[in-house]
Amino acid sequence: MTLINDTDLFTTSHPDEYPCITVQVRVAAYSKHWIRQPEDWIPRPNSSASPKEQIQHLLEHLFVLWPVPEYLHSAWLVNGDLVYLERDWYCLLGSGASLRNLPGMPPSISSRALHLSQTAPAHLTIRQALRWGQVKAMNGSESLIHAVLSSRMVYDFSNDVIWSRLVEKFSVSLELPPNDFGIISDTLLEVLDKHGLKRAKTLVDRPLKELLCFSQKYWRSFITSIRASLPDFKIDDVNRPSYRAELRYLGASTWPLITGSTPAELITHHGGRTRHWKMQELNSHAQLIAESQTLRHCVHAYGGCCKAGHSAIFSLQSYDIIKEQKYESHHLTIEVDPQTRKVVQVRGKWNRIHDSKKLSALQIFAEQLDLVL
Repeated sequence: MTLINDTDLFTTSHPDEYPCITVQVRVAAYSKHWIRQPEDWIPRPNSSASPKEQIQHLLEHLFVLWPVPEYLHSAWLVNGDLVYLERDWYCLLGSGASLRNLPGMPPSISSRALHLSQTAPAHLTIRQALRWGQVKAMNGSESLIHAVLSSRMVYDFSNDVIWSRLVEKFSVSLELPPNDFGIISDTLLEVLDKHGLKRAKTLVDRPLKELLCFSQKYWRSFITSIRASLPDFKIDDVNRPSYRAELRYLGASTWPLITGSTPAELITHHGGRTRHWKMQELNSHAQLIAESQTLRHCVHAYGGCCKAGHSAIFSLQSYDIIKEQKYESHHLTIEVDPQTRKVVQVRGKWNRIHDSKKLSALQIFAEQLDLVL
């Protein structure tokens, strides 16, 4: 009731300005860590403090015995579970714990880096501040600080033995500009995810120029894979973070086929013409996008459902050979419930309902693939 009665945070502050209510829900989840009661808090005068300043003042009242760096307040803005690692750290540091002894703090981050991180700029998140201290401790340039803080690895503390080594190499080397940190760290994240720590350790010990060459080839291989499904996919500079994000989304977003899902084929003869039919399951975002572009419907939006195992998408296609030229056609997109193997919906171009000839082919394939129409 203190916030409602003594401040105007809930009546004058917009959530876009500062998420006061969200923060208070998270604070309530940490009530066992309160060292003072909210009823004893004396708000700052409403006219002189912003919502952010009022909330930070309340946080210090509830949790802080010893002064903490201002960037630590960002712990309460981190999305995720109510009980979260950064919020645990805030409570522990506020009660007098040291950075070194925090749960989950990588031992590979040096004591000097931890000490320097306490002077990091206030606008950084906690994880960014620790990376800022790391680069500073290794005498890295401001350009390297920017490159590290802009990279995805900044949030990965589980594999800091890799990141400490990479930051160290960039800090002392004149081989590569700091901007190349991004593509190399992105590559190592992919390797960690697909091949594990041992492979990543082997790579990070390579000379930086060799590691850059490996990284560029790695991301270009995504382009080759994607263009197999999307021939018109644009070729761009793999050094651009946004382009790598697109490659990762299209090239790495795959999911397992349902049991017994192998491409089925059928040959029909009509009017002296031979037609080759094929029905196969689509198991990547690139394939869904290609199907969506060809048939002009919205199956590209089903990637999340497929990856979660809630849907399986099949494509009914055919090709004719006329004067030694192969002419391919996409006819139907079929959604199947993976649990029951029942066909949920069938759509043609522009979401049209199927015709009888295509339905006949679909019925034959359904039997081959053990699907229920």
